[in-house]
Amino acid sequence: MTDTPTEDAVQKAVRTTFGDAADSTVTVHASGAVSISIHLGGRHAVIDGTADEWGVSVDPDDAAAFTGHDTTVASLPLALAHARNLLNH
Repeated sequence: MTDTPTEDAVQKAVRTTFGDAADSTVTVHASGAVSISIHLGGRHAVIDGTADEWGVSVDPDDAAAFTGHDTTVASLPLALAHARNLLNH
Protein backbone atom coordinates (compact mmCIF):
# COMPACT_ATOMS: atom_id res chain seq x y z
CA MET A 1 0.00 0.00 0.00
CA THR A 2 1.21 3.53 -0.74
CA ASP A 3 0.75 6.66 1.31
CA THR A 4 -2.24 8.92 0.75
CA PRO A 5 -1.18 11.90 -1.37
CA THR A 6 -1.06 15.42 0.05
CA GLU A 7 -3.55 18.10 -0.99
CA ASP A 8 -0.82 19.88 -3.00
CA ALA A 9 0.12 16.67 -4.81
CA VAL A 10 -3.52 15.98 -5.70
CA GLN A 11 -4.07 19.56 -6.93
CA LYS A 12 -0.96 19.24 -9.10
CA ALA A 13 -2.19 15.92 -10.52
CA VAL A 14 -5.60 17.47 -11.31
CA ARG A 15 -3.97 20.45 -13.08
CA THR A 16 -1.67 18.13 -15.01
CA THR A 17 -4.59 15.96 -16.12
CA PHE A 18 -7.22 18.64 -16.82
CA GLY A 19 -5.24 21.83 -17.38
CA ASP A 20 -6.28 25.27 -16.21
CA ALA A 21 -9.80 25.02 -17.69
CA ALA A 22 -11.04 22.84 -14.83
CA ASP A 23 -12.16 24.16 -11.47
CA SER A 24 -11.37 21.73 -8.68
CA THR A 25 -11.69 21.32 -4.96
CA VAL A 26 -9.53 18.85 -3.06
CA THR A 27 -10.12 17.79 0.54
CA VAL A 28 -7.81 15.46 2.42
CA HIS A 29 -9.74 14.15 5.41
CA ALA A 30 -8.20 13.34 8.81
CA SER A 31 -8.71 9.65 8.01
CA GLY A 32 -6.43 9.99 4.98
CA ALA A 33 -9.30 9.68 2.50
CA VAL A 34 -9.32 12.20 -0.34
CA SER A 35 -12.34 13.87 -1.97
CA ILE A 36 -12.02 15.67 -5.31
CA SER A 37 -14.65 17.68 -7.13
CA ILE A 38 -13.87 18.75 -10.70
CA HIS A 39 -15.99 21.05 -12.88
CA LEU A 40 -15.20 21.25 -16.58
CA GLY A 41 -17.32 22.48 -19.45
CA GLY A 42 -20.58 22.37 -17.49
CA ARG A 43 -19.94 18.84 -16.27
CA HIS A 44 -18.95 17.55 -12.85
CA ALA A 45 -16.73 14.68 -11.73
CA VAL A 46 -16.49 13.39 -8.18
CA ILE A 47 -13.54 11.27 -7.08
CA ASP A 48 -13.15 9.80 -3.59
CA GLY A 49 -10.37 7.54 -2.51
CA THR A 50 -7.69 6.20 -0.29
CA ALA A 51 -4.16 5.15 -1.15
CA ASP A 52 -5.22 2.11 -3.19
CA GLU A 53 -8.93 2.46 -4.01
CA TRP A 54 -10.56 5.36 -5.85
CA GLY A 55 -14.21 5.81 -6.84
CA VAL A 56 -15.17 7.94 -9.85
CA SER A 57 -18.57 9.31 -10.85
CA VAL A 58 -19.39 11.87 -13.53
CA ASP A 59 -22.49 14.05 -13.41
CA PRO A 60 -23.98 12.21 -10.42
CA ASP A 61 -27.51 13.17 -9.51
CA ASP A 62 -28.50 14.06 -5.95
CA ALA A 63 -30.40 10.79 -5.50
CA ALA A 64 -27.18 8.81 -6.09
CA ALA A 65 -25.13 10.81 -3.58
CA PHE A 66 -24.71 7.95 -1.11
CA THR A 67 -25.04 4.92 -3.35
CA GLY A 68 -21.38 4.52 -4.28
CA HIS A 69 -19.41 5.44 -7.36
CA ASP A 70 -19.95 4.33 -10.94
CA THR A 71 -16.36 3.04 -11.28
CA THR A 72 -13.62 1.99 -8.88
CA VAL A 73 -9.93 1.97 -9.82
CA ALA A 74 -6.68 1.26 -7.99
CA SER A 75 -4.87 4.61 -8.18
CA LEU A 76 -5.31 8.36 -8.32
CA PRO A 77 -3.79 8.64 -11.83
CA LEU A 78 -6.24 6.02 -13.11
CA ALA A 79 -9.14 7.82 -11.43
CA LEU A 80 -8.15 11.16 -12.97
CA ALA A 81 -7.68 9.62 -16.42
CA HIS A 82 -11.07 7.89 -16.23
CA ALA A 83 -12.79 11.11 -15.15
CA ARG A 84 -11.06 13.06 -17.95
CA ASN A 85 -12.18 10.52 -20.54
CA LEU A 86 -15.78 10.66 -19.32
CA LEU A 87 -15.85 14.46 -19.08
CA ASN A 88 -14.53 14.79 -22.63
CA HIS A 89 -17.28 12.60 -24.13
